[in-house]
Amino acid sequence: RPALFLHLFRTFLPCEFFQDVLIPRTNQMCRRHTRDGVWKDIDLEELLAFFCCYFGMAALPAIEGGRRSYWDYESAPSVIGFEGRLDMESASGISYSRFKMIESHLTFWTVQAEEKGLQASDDLYFIREMQNAFNQNMVKSFSPGWSNVLDETISLLYKENITTVPFAVFVPRKCRKKCGHEIRNIACAQSCVIWQAEIFEGGARPPKMFEREYEAAAGRTGGHGRLGAQIMRLCQPIQHTERVVFLDSLFSVTDSLCALRQQFGLHWFCVVKNRATGFPAQELLQRTETLENGQCAAIRIGFKRRRPVENEQRDRRVRTAQAREDTDCYYGVALKDSSVTFKAMATGGSLLTDDSCKRVFRGSRLSNASFARPKMYEEYYQARHAIDSNNHVRAGSNYGLDEVWSTKNWRTRLFAWFIGVAEANVQKFARWRFGPNLVIRGRPAEFRQMRLQMVQEVFQARKRVNANISNNVAGAVTTADSHDVAGSEDWRASATKNSMRHFLLRIPDGMTYDAKIDKLVPYLNSDGTPKCSATKTCA
Repeated sequence: RPALFLHLFRTFLPCEFFQDVLIPRTNQMCRRHTRDGVWKDIDLEELLAFFCCYFGMAALPAIEGGRRSYWDYESAPSVIGFEGRLDMESASGISYSRFKMIESHLTFWTVQAEEKGLQASDDLYFIREMQNAFNQNMVKSFSPGWSNVLDETISLLYKENITTVPFAVFVPRKCRKKCGHEIRNIACAQSCVIWQAEIFEGGARPPKMFEREYEAAAGRTGGHGRLGAQIMRLCQPIQHTERVVFLDSLFSVTDSLCALRQQFGLHWFCVVKNRATGFPAQELLQRTETLENGQCAAIRIGFKRRRPVENEQRDRRVRTAQAREDTDCYYGVALKDSSVTFKAMATGGSLLTDDSCKRVFRGSRLSNASFARPKMYEEYYQARHAIDSNNHVRAGSNYGLDEVWSTKNWRTRLFAWFIGVAEANVQKFARWRFGPNLVIRGRPAEFRQMRLQMVQEVFQARKRVNANISNNVAGAVTTADSHDVAGSEDWRASATKNSMRHFLLRIPDGMTYDAKIDKLVPYLNSDGTPKCSATKTCA
């Protein structure tokens, strides 16, 4: 469809939050820091073009002179589809000084934290509104597939002291000698679209922090720890849908996983590397000693029953014995390999090997054994890459939004992470939906081409809006030679009214606007040639 990437980009971004909070607050801050308080307000189209300036620079090779060179036509790189060269000022309609002003005063929270005193109770107040808006928009605009993956990512800090940033941690399994904010995500395993994200606040959260949903003090009925409560919040939008959630070993919290099945009605498959409460690891290892490579052992494990409250007792009387048996147990499974025993726990699944998972995997070099994985494990291996694949598109090969933005402000870097995830969702969804049929300029689409195509579509939409506004202003302020146009007074009154409501100017037939003389003139001469050299056509 026309403007496919622009449509998806607007769908995956919280545009309502931008219009209600980000744009008014940014205009207020920019007006406060300009000379004499004169500032032309930005709109949603210009904000998207501002983001795409970063994406355009990230998709192109670095040039001498830094970012300023992208606004110079002579030094700008040549790109197909941008009239020869990707000159940011002519392509996006944003000058470099205006770009720097928006970048310096981008504000995405409602009011200053000091004004309400919220900074004393919530250290992530500045970014929490953006996080909630992103999650709510994705729940409203995207429906995930039957399998979903729960994993973590990281938003790296840029030359900033870790002691001054709240909840910043070292993540050695993600990168070496770097720190940042760990973000827990859930993504659709089919399309690799991240549709929920939450910043991990960790055990370092002070007691002054307010209690989040599904969290409760130890010993209270229905309470979970911070990690378990985060699992519940991420999976809440798909509760009672019988979907499957694949979890990394980091999320092997037995009580919370059991609650996913009992309270939310979800199936899950979680890898076990370290010790998990109530998991019979030693018994499984003993059973796998007599098995051959590629065979599985399973043990049925009952859920740990808590003392139910009155409402839970009433609900359990209603449930049948069969339903109670299905929802009050999970299985510990172990896959025998030639070099390692793969342990996991799941609420169900097939341990048989059928035609859908006839893939051969080799073990150690000494035994050189090969076997086909059971179906349960094959589904896990096909789904576990979803979030890593999204991260590769967002920040792989050093062309991520974080690298190009290069701000030292940790709040802005977290905000850029959400914008980068929205752009990666566009590419992953388009790739999943159209597959090999997705062609750009006669060639199979690659990630760099899809990014440039999205940048071009956003810039073209911005130009169309500017052209309509220019025509409206011209029709509203031009009064000279009004007697040359029939019914000009009525037409100008209606044009002014429509321009305020729809940004649309109704130019009479046979007339056009000459930018040089700033007048409405006949479009053609008597011989049929255009009468003015520089014209602006009506949308």
